Amino acid sequence: MIQRIIDAYRMANNAACAINCAPTAHQSGSHHYRDPKACAECVARGVKVCAAGDEYKVLALRASRDFFVVDFERALGEFNGLKCEFKRGRCDLAIYDKDRLAFAELTCSASVYIDKDVNGKRSKARSQLSNVINRLAQVPQIAQMFSQLSSRTALFAARRKDAPHAPISSQQTAALNGMLAFQRPAPQAQAGLHQDLGNGFRFVEVNFPAVFTFS
Repeated sequence: MIQRIIDAYRMANNAACAINCAPTAHQSGSHHYRDPKACAECVARGVKVCAAGDEYKVLALRASRDFFVVDFERALGEFNGLKCEFKRGRCDLAIYDKDRLAFAELTCSASVYIDKDVNGKRSKARSQLSNVINRLAQVPQIAQMFSQLSSRTALFAARRKDAPHAPISSQQTAALNGMLAFQRPAPQAQAGLHQDLGNGFRFVEVNFPAVFTFS
């Protein structure tokens, strides 16, 4: 499906580039996905807030049948420098099977950065997902593909560094607090966001270790 979407977008924009989406196949059941950038700040500061074995995990997913995952940020990045490039942002993953599709943006950050009203991680993710969906849907063939899906999700998968899902030592707590020392918590913004992103896609937030059910 995603290869057909990318090919339709490329041909509609006369983009002279060959893009292999390189999907990876996954069996039904439980899976974890990681953001390669997720631990960069903690590693740089010598802070470890994750339990052993949980490093880099951002999205916990359970699927009722076999599915595919594409590094969609890489695929869309192939349009960089062209008139049809995604200047307003891309998303990390495309998760799909024969009639279900989720575009996903992943982040691991402190709650203060996720929840802030202006330029917060949630609002930025929503903007990127909306940009991808609506930019693709400008191509009639892709809009038709979207309309035929039984499930369409714009997924914001967040792992909160300060969430109590993993026990940490007093030394680790002090180090994490140091990272947040110059920030003030902002009010929750999710309720103020429109959950319908258009073209049948619903904006959903899942905070690790909560599980996103792809069904």
